Amino acid sequence: MKKLTFLFLFLSLFCFSQTKLKPGTWRGVLVLSDKQTDLILPFNMNVRYMGEFLSIDIINAEEKITVTEIAISGDSINFKMPVFDSEFRTVLKKDTLRGFWINNSKKEKNKIAFEAYYNDKRRFITTKKLYVILADNTK
Repeated sequence: MKKLTFLFLFLSLFCFSQTKLKPGTWRGVLVLSDKQTDLILPFNMNVRYMGEFLSIDIINAEEKITVTEIAISGDSINFKMPVFDSEFRTVLKKDTLRGFWINNSKKEKNKIAFEAYYNDKRRFITTKKLYVILADNTK
């Protein structure tokens, strides 16, 4: 009987555990082309908890949109944008969200690939090295 009780407790913890989105800064990217390196739209996200209440701030330069309609089921995290008829449908694996931004007001071509990375505060990533040429002022 003790083994059966232990098995039941173990299975209930496994089946009813919820994914938790880590609080802090995330770097979000909408992939606007077929190749991930060609054309992207980066933005930042700030995930906050007030008790059990979760909110996500979408930050694009000076613009900030607070999202409160968030559904978590298993490893899926879906959130609807206020005002706009759009939503993010994502799956969380480790510190990465992957999925789609869906524009519900369009019937065709309404999905754009989306990725977000935890603890990445950058909005833009530059790969080119900048060199500074110093003038020789000793002459």
